[in-house]
This record gives sequence, C-alpha cells and structure tokens, in this order.
Amino acid sequence: MIELLTNDLVKLSAYVILLIPGFIFVQTLEHHLLRERKPQFEKTLEILLSSAFIWAVSLSVPLWWPYGASRDRIIEILTLAVNHQVALSVATGEIAGLGKDSATFFFVICIWTFVVANVWGMIRKKRSVDAIIKTVTGRDWFPSVPFRFFQENLNKPIEVTAGDKRYLGILYSAPDSKDDRHIIIINPLLINEKRRRIENLPLTKEIMFDLEKVSEVKSLSPSILKGSQKE
Repeated sequence: MIELLTNDLVKLSAYVILLIPGFIFVQTLEHHLLRERKPQFEKTLEILLSSAFIWAVSLSVPLWWPYGASRDRIIEILTLAVNHQVALSVATGEIAGLGKDSATFFFVICIWTFVVANVWGMIRKKRSVDAIIKTVTGRDWFPSVPFRFFQENLNKPIEVTAGDKRYLGILYSAPDSKDDRHIIIINPLLINEKRRRIENLPLTKEIMFDLEKVSEVKSLSPSILKGSQKE
C-alpha cells in the first residue's frame, strides 16, 4: 500500500515537473504581450501544448546544451523505457536515482525556456513581425483597442479631457493589465479655452488620471509641444 502511494506521488510530481517549462513560457510571454486574463481552461491548454513542444524540442533537437552529458544519460533511460527494454517502474526509479542529472537537465530547460520566451516576446512586438503575423492570422498582439492606443503613444504628446478641463502632456505610464485603469502624463499643460491659450501648471511635474473619469484622449503631433512652449 505504501509502495503504491509512493509511486503515485512520484508520478504526480513528474507530471507537475513536466508542465513547469510550459508555465514559465506562457507567463513570461503574457508579461511581454500584456494579455488580459484568460479562461482557466484556455490557459491550461496553452501550458500543456507549450510544455509538450518544449520537451519534444529538448529531447530531439541536438543543439548545444550546457551539461550535455546529463541530457544524454536522461535520454538513454527514456529510450530504453520507450523500447520496453526496461520496465517503466525501473526506468522511473533509475531516473529518480540519477538525481543530479535529472535536476541539471530540468534546470537547463527552464533557463532556455525563460530566455526564449523573453526574446520572442520582444520580437513579437516589433512592427515588422507583427505585420507579417497579422497578415497570416488576421490578429495582432494587442489584447484590446485601448491597449494598442496607449502602447503606441508612450513617450508621445497626448491631449486628455477630464471633466471640463483639457490637458497636454507626454504619456509617461500606460495600463499594462486589464485591472490597471490609470495613465500618467508628465510636463502637463492646461488648455484654457476661455482665454484661448495654453498655460503652464506651476509646481506640477506629472498628473495621474483615472480612465473612468477621462472622457477623451487624443494623440498629438510632437510639434504641438514646441508650439505651446514658444507661445
């Protein structure tokens, strides 16, 4: 009974470990692409598919690997198990017995997964890559229209209408998740419609706006600030 329970725990631990690279890849990519929260089923499926792909590449593609000897020994045991030259329980015991080789191989896969996810996340956001993927799939990486607007106008002049006041400034901070409902502009200027002029805001370095209280946001030409400074 105890032996069966131990085997079940070992198998469960192995299944969890197999899913960790996919979890790392999905979470890292979501950080770069600012994805909104997904249904749990969709996210779990994505982790499963990502993990399967990562392990398939790790076990089959003969790329340069740190500690390649550990990888070779693990693959040898798995090959024997698949070819039924050793019993599965024996293979599992041998893999557990390798200890250091198993941990090293797993650690290297996690590091590679993290690095690749960060590189792909940065490449995916480039306009040229996004244009190609959008042509093929019909979708871009932005999770919503507001996300697209704010991300494309970071560090650029915008006009914000809040209540009965209008402001000019540089978009310094934009929402990076669905729950984030604030933006920050720096070097703010007030548009005085009664006097038909743009006024400085003394001692004000930046302003944070709650998007629920903002009625309109406009993207402006960079020359607008130069003109306002001259004025």
